[in-house]
Amino acid sequence: MHITNRRSFNVNSIALLSSLLASPVFAKDVQLSDALLKDIDNGIMDAITNGASPSVQISIFKQGLPIYKKAIGFSNLENKISLKQNDVFRTGSLTKQFTAAAILLLAQKKKLDLSDNASKHLPEFSKHAPFSISELLWHTAGIHSDETDTSILGKPRSHIVLAKEIATQKQVFDFSSGTSWLYSNANYIILGAIIEKIMGVSYDKAINMLIIKPLKLNNTYVENGHSKNKNLVNGYTPLEAETPRFEKAQAIEYAEAGAAGALISNTDDLCKWHHALFFGNFLNNESRNKMVKAGLLRDSRISGANRFSEQDANYGDVQYGMGLLIDKNSNPEELIFHYGFISGFSSYLASFVKSKITIAILCNADNNPAMPFRAVRKAISKSL
Repeated sequence: MHITNRRSFNVNSIALLSSLLASPVFAKDVQLSDALLKDIDNGIMDAITNGASPSVQISIFKQGLPIYKKAIGFSNLENKISLKQNDVFRTGSLTKQFTAAAILLLAQKKKLDLSDNASKHLPEFSKHAPFSISELLWHTAGIHSDETDTSILGKPRSHIVLAKEIATQKQVFDFSSGTSWLYSNANYIILGAIIEKIMGVSYDKAINMLIIKPLKLNNTYVENGHSKNKNLVNGYTPLEAETPRFEKAQAIEYAEAGAAGALISNTDDLCKWHHALFFGNFLNNESRNKMVKAGLLRDSRISGANRFSEQDANYGDVQYGMGLLIDKNSNPEELIFHYGFISGFSSYLASFVKSKITIAILCNADNNPAMPFRAVRKAISKSL
């Protein structure tokens, strides 16, 4: 793995303050209470002043329309460039819901069946115990995720090549398919390979054809190792210091995160995406219901009933659907959400289903406890 030459950056408080004072943008016909505005603003400001991230971009939509938008801090610390609302971020595992939706679209088109064994589309897995496409989507296939980075920067491999490497890695499974739940990026790399095999094009082109272009998500694309975007913000790693201090994040081959984590977007597009996904006609009702239903083990229990790792007990009652987390109990109404973390970037995308409210938050720093995700969610939840 290659690492950039790192430099440490202090956040200049005067320049930072000037970037924070810009007023948020609201839909003209929606009024948020003063208390709610204060809670949201405080959550974002706390993240900045506590050194969680050089910048925060946030959009909150209701019924497909913006009710709150803000971009604060710096997209580029080296040159003290202020963040803009149309700047784009790496979103990490938010990519998984795009992958899941693409699989469901292909199922609607009768190009595959969710019950298909993966080996039907990828023969390299035929020598292994069978696991289904649904089990990949639910993280119950048991595929071991070898996080050893053998990539060469600037030369990303296709998902089909990566899937063949997964099929031949020393340990292919963590447990017998369908018997437990364990979050594994390898599941979604295999799904990306299935998409490539069926579509006959690279994963990034497939997602553009199936989702991005039809929904006119003009600030969204999948990293392919060759694309350049002047609006892509820089990613950073927070350092322990009395005042906010950061260094450049570790350089990785982002394109190889692929179907598990290579999506680039901004908060407006992410809110539009959730509205189309949950409240529009992008998927038919059957597909949408499958996507937001808790995954099942082969003995018909919900997948969260037998989590493979003891550390995953902190999920509590939160269950995993297809590329999405489902929380029916922790808020006044059902919340469907996901986080995304990749070198230098952290993200959060969530929708309150009944109220049709979507929250998208993007930060250009590695995940840390001072991120604003929980504070903003709690503020919105209190208002429901």
